[in-house]
Amino acid sequence: MKKIIIGLLGLLSLQLSAQSITDETKVINGITYIKHKVSSGETLYRLSKNHHTTVEHLKNVNNNLTTLQLGSMIWVPSPITKNNATEKTTETYTVQTGETLYAISKKLNISVSNIKEWNGLNSNSISVGQVLKLKSKAAPTVKETVQGNTDEIMENPVPVKMEVVKTVDVSETSVKSEVPIKKPIQVKRSDETTERGMGSVINTGNMKAGRCFIKHPSIPIGNIVVVINEKTGKMAYCRVIENISSEALKESTIQMTKTVADKIGLNSDSGEVTIKYATL
Repeated sequence: MKKIIIGLLGLLSLQLSAQSITDETKVINGITYIKHKVSSGETLYRLSKNHHTTVEHLKNVNNNLTTLQLGSMIWVPSPITKNNATEKTTETYTVQTGETLYAISKKLNISVSNIKEWNGLNSNSISVGQVLKLKSKAAPTVKETVQGNTDEIMENPVPVKMEVVKTVDVSETSVKSEVPIKKPIQVKRSDETTERGMGSVINTGNMKAGRCFIKHPSIPIGNIVVVINEKTGKMAYCRVIENISSEALKESTIQMTKTVADKIGLNSDSGEVTIKYATL
């Protein structure tokens, strides 16, 4: 009887051990997640960068988590896996919701052209859950003047070198009119573009959020730009959330949230602004 009891206890111990291992991982849509214990100084933004995902994705897989508590356990994507079946080590990366080739190239410090070449891509189109092959040697990093997460930049602003931008009035015709039409002026350096034009305040749809968001015709979605009000000398770091057509913008250069207008000291629904962003 004693041997039977000992045997049953041993079997129970093995079952508990197997269950604890299972509790440490889970698979959703083909992506493996592991449990991570929050340590001092960690934020959702830093965890998203360390595990090659986004803050929104971490919130979604953790029941709409908003804040982290020291010592708590959360689900994070498993580290980039390595394929040991080949002679040369090849890494893979799984595309997350809302990611583009440009965003992935910035995250992994690999050029878009290299990712396309390694995966036989003829365009920039990718899909959620797609597994991309990555070589062990990354391409040179593209230097950006302004980059990172908007919320974190707000806490630790990056100094921006101010430049004098001359205003040039360009009329639609050679004949001088009473109210000349102003067009955005672009001043390009090797690593930075400066534009000056009109900014209009929008408070509908995805622009209602109390965040520093802007819409621009051509700057890639996800890029961080600096919006400056030269009359007040104030500036705000903003994220591009949509590429909007010139027809929708009308006479404006950008659309911005009320939060941006408040930060730069713009007290009306529109006004002259200067924007700076990295040139690729």
